[in-house]
Amino acid sequence: MKIPDNLCLTLHCLFDEEGEKPLVNKELFISIQYLKKFLTSLQEKEYKFCLPENVKIGQKNCIITFDDGYYNNALFQKIAHEFNLPFIIFLVGYNILNGQPFIWDRVAYDQSNLQYWNMDYQKIYENIEQSSFLSENVVHRPFTLEEINKLGEDKNVYFGYHGFYHQPFTFKSTKYFEREFQKSKEFMDLIHKKLNHFAFPNGLYTKKAKKIALNNYDYLFTINPGNFRSNDRVINRYSLINPDYYTDFIDQIHRANYLHKKIIRKLTTSYLSYF
Repeated sequence: MKIPDNLCLTLHCLFDEEGEKPLVNKELFISIQYLKKFLTSLQEKEYKFCLPENVKIGQKNCIITFDDGYYNNALFQKIAHEFNLPFIIFLVGYNILNGQPFIWDRVAYDQSNLQYWNMDYQKIYENIEQSSFLSENVVHRPFTLEEINKLGEDKNVYFGYHGFYHQPFTFKSTKYFEREFQKSKEFMDLIHKKLNHFAFPNGLYTKKAKKIALNNYDYLFTINPGNFRSNDRVINRYSLINPDYYTDFIDQIHRANYLHKKIIRKLTTSYLSYF
C-alpha cells in the first residue's frame, strides 16, 4: 500500500537512547535515533519537508508537528538542521507558564484514577496538588517561556496554538471554548515567533468548535489520519507512537489508512466529541 504524497505527522515526546528514559506514557516517546532513520527514509522517497504555507502541487510534501510543549522536543533541533526541516510545536499555555507537568503524565505517575476526560481542566489544576518531581524531570517537564523564545530564534522552529489548559473541544466543554481561545491567545502573545495555526487538544472538536476556529486561525490540525490537499485549511495528521509499543512508522501510516480503521476512528472521535 502506498503512503499519501501529502503527509502531516504529529509526535509528542522524544528521548535519547543514551540518556534518561521516560517514566510514564512511554508509548508517546520516540527515540531521536529511530526518528532520524525514519526521516532519512522519507527523504529517500523524495518527500520535501515544509510548512502548510509552502506545500507545492506535484511534489511529495511532509509537515512535521509536535503537540503540547515538552522540553524534550528541543532534541529535534539538531535533526531539523541536518534535514533543513521546518517544524511546528503546538503549545499548551498553562503548563508552560506554571512549570507544571501535563495532567496525563501526572495521573499516570500518581497511578490516580482521576477521570479528567470531560472535566474542567482549570479546576483540576486548581485542586490537584502541585508536583515538583515531574515538573523538574528533564524528560517530562514542559518548556519554560524563556526556553521557547530562545528556541524560536532558530529558523526551523515555529510555534502554534494548542489551547491554554488542553481542554478538549467536546460538546460537554462548549462553555469553555471562549476561555480556551482567549487565554491561549494571551499566552501566545508572549511568544515572539508563532504561526496562526491551531491544533485541537486530543484531536477532538465539534462542528461549532471547528467553525469558531476557522474564523480565528489560518490552519487547523486534527489527528484524523489521511491525505490533505495543497489548499486545505484543515490538515489531517498521523499521530505516531513509539514503534516498540505498536509497529514501525510506515506500517502505522498504512494501518491508519485501512478503511475499517478510518471508520472506527471517525465514529470514536464523533462519540468522544459529542457524548
